[in-house]
Amino acid sequence: MFHIRKDDLMEARIENRNIAESDRQQEEVRNLVVAGLEQMKAGKTKDFNTVCDRLEKRYTSEAVSY
Repeated sequence: MFHIRKDDLMEARIENRNIAESDRQQEEVRNLVVAGLEQMKAGKTKDFNTVCDRLEKRYTSEAVSY
């Protein structure tokens, strides 16, 4: 029979939460990049660097938790 410590369970939950948050952030970034590419195709944004600058500004100001 296995005995699992409370601390081990808490650490696993925290790790799972961090992984889920990281996955959510990655998906959000991908969606923003795709939206930026669509803006370029539609002629609303002429320079992809502008899109990247917006993304960088948004994500450098947010705290990333691991």
